[in-house]
Amino acid sequence: MKDDILNKFNISKEEILRELEINQNNHIIITKSFIYHINYKNNEALISSIKRSSFDGYNLSIKNKNSTQFYWSILGIICAVGFWQLSSDIIISAIGGIFITLISIFLAIDYWITPEKFLLKLFSGTDIISIKIHKEILGECREILSYLNENTIN
Repeated sequence: MKDDILNKFNISKEEILRELEINQNNHIIITKSFIYHINYKNNEALISSIKRSSFDGYNLSIKNKNSTQFYWSILGIICAVGFWQLSSDIIISAIGGIFITLISIFLAIDYWITPEKFLLKLFSGTDIISIKIHKEILGECREILSYLNENTIN
């Protein structure tokens, strides 16, 4: 699929200086003239590009987790205790309390287990390309960024 996109934009394999496969659907390609970000969604390729001569810099930072899931788990545990205390039937209160508590525990565990993600931003004037990076490819991403730093930014 990536090769089809490269052919569509007349980018030959010889022009590619560096390439980073973020995942199956995201690629960063550095050529002699441009920096491309190719993102596949719904079998369509979305392509963003920055001219290397206008490339201003980058920012690589940790993307914060969405903490609403953790807050919902705390609220669920509080509701489970309230349900258990306020229900008139002992069996219904026990089953309901256990059910709500299990859902809350799963939400909390999912929040803590979700791996860290990083956010890479490439700047060119007022244009910004934002890309989510997983921790596993962080080393390769840093190599590409150091290459860009040495060869592009004045």
